[in-house]
Amino acid sequence: QANFIEIDGNVRITNEEIIEYSNFEIGKVYNQSDISDIIKRLFSTNLFTDINVKLNNNTLIINVIETPIISRINIDGNKLLESEQIISSLDSIGIKKSKPYSENLLDKVEQELVRLYYDNGRYSSLVEIEAIKLENNLVDLNVKIDEGLASTIEEVKIIGNRNISTRQIKSIMKSGPKYWFEPWSDADIYNNTQLDQDVEAIIQLYQNMGYAKVKIASKQVNLSSDKRALFITISIDEGS
Repeated sequence: QANFIEIDGNVRITNEEIIEYSNFEIGKVYNQSDISDIIKRLFSTNLFTDINVKLNNNTLIINVIETPIISRINIDGNKLLESEQIISSLDSIGIKKSKPYSENLLDKVEQELVRLYYDNGRYSSLVEIEAIKLENNLVDLNVKIDEGLASTIEEVKIIGNRNISTRQIKSIMKSGPKYWFEPWSDADIYNNTQLDQDVEAIIQLYQNMGYAKVKIASKQVNLSSDKRALFITISIDEGS
């Protein structure tokens, strides 16, 4: 029977919070299964890297090691994307200041930022993350970015269009190769969001011309071996 509780190892997290997470009940007879449940509940909070629970006479003893907390996220090397946009992108996958830190978080940060730069046509971008351990179990994340060179659209191929010409379809798209007489244009700089908007514009064009069942069968973006050129193929099902 546990009439008392003793908590050790906590720094940021209060005894009251740990008692609440553990569902400790004064006077309850705790067996090994109950102790295992306490450990599982505490681990499920992601606030601890190690937990030990034991019963000593009538005292339940909980010993914890707290998970490090992210103190700051420092961004360096970015010019194409604002730091606020990068921080917001990380925030969307649960990585932000004051959140628990773990080593597998580094891969998650890298994958998210590489995806973000891919969506903006930077397929040669590189991301390095360094975790700096501070006092009080805090961690700074230093993110160094090499944005690389923009991958440019070399060709847009339209297939499946029988009733609307390729020329007409391409005329409403903002993504496509840049010609010698358009030195000011950035249409050839790949942007995933812009391509999605182009796809919607194609669907709208067909619907305005009476093809209510039109759909995009596929949208493929292929990258050259040197990661400099992109080849886009849009397959249309006119639904007629």
